[in-house]
Amino acid sequence: MKKIILIIIFTLFNISVTYAKDNSYPDANNFIYPEYEVKAISDFKNSFKNLKFGEIVDAALNLNYDIEKNKNKFLAVTTVILLWKQFEILPMQPYNKPFPLKFDKVNKFIEENENLKSYDGASVWKKILVWSFLKPSVGDPAIYRLRRHKLLLDIIENSKEYAPLISYVLIFNDEYYDYADEHNKRDYEIIQEFINKYPNTEFAAQAQLELASLYSSKGNREKTIQLCEDLIKKYDNFYTGTSDFYSKTYGLLAYIYHKQNNMEKVTFFMDIYNKKAPYYEQIRKEFLAEKK
Repeated sequence: MKKIILIIIFTLFNISVTYAKDNSYPDANNFIYPEYEVKAISDFKNSFKNLKFGEIVDAALNLNYDIEKNKNKFLAVTTVILLWKQFEILPMQPYNKPFPLKFDKVNKFIEENENLKSYDGASVWKKILVWSFLKPSVGDPAIYRLRRHKLLLDIIENSKEYAPLISYVLIFNDEYYDYADEHNKRDYEIIQEFINKYPNTEFAAQAQLELASLYSSKGNREKTIQLCEDLIKKYDNFYTGTSDFYSKTYGLLAYIYHKQNNMEKVTFFMDIYNKKAPYYEQIRKEFLAEKK
């Protein structure tokens, strides 16, 4: 009888532990996407919608984006990515010269702002625009790559206010770390140094998620899960400019458990994944359709 009671207690203990662990993951569906931030991204995209090549350049030069308002939000990184993506699709000039440099007004803008020794919001945005103009769409000649890298470093070294944002852009969105023949590639240490330097920021949170993805790509699933669990404990949910942070984290966890054929866990994370997030139905279908 005593043995049976112990077995029952042990079983109930295991159930309670599993329940507690699952409840340590907040339901991302409870997160309300901030109206202002969603509209800001939508308006930014619409600024370039259905424009021809030359019109894209004009729209960028005339865009008066208030980066000061979003400097501590990952939303700002998404905005920067959306900006240079506009030029990534433009046709190349001969010798891999960035298309925007075809225009005298762009060259004049770059000349006036590339080495600008001012670091208020308006000036930083101008430097980001220069960085975007210098991005070739095919290939990446060192002359432009190094100029962009130097420009971002200048902001980081001279503006404590914008250093977290621009450091993230430098590590994850600038091609400098993609050329191993010239320096160390983007790796665990570089990302971890960034996280340690700017803790408790949305940029550090996203960087740790990128680090978890890196471990996942190398087959270290245990480390990936550990980093994701740590993220949920350390950070509140926030809007990333595309979806919410928890949903992105849950998506990675669902992917890991899918690889392990743990469909119970996949279902759990898909259930607490924000159903308003882009491509939710598609993601859920990919993870769950194969193994019903």
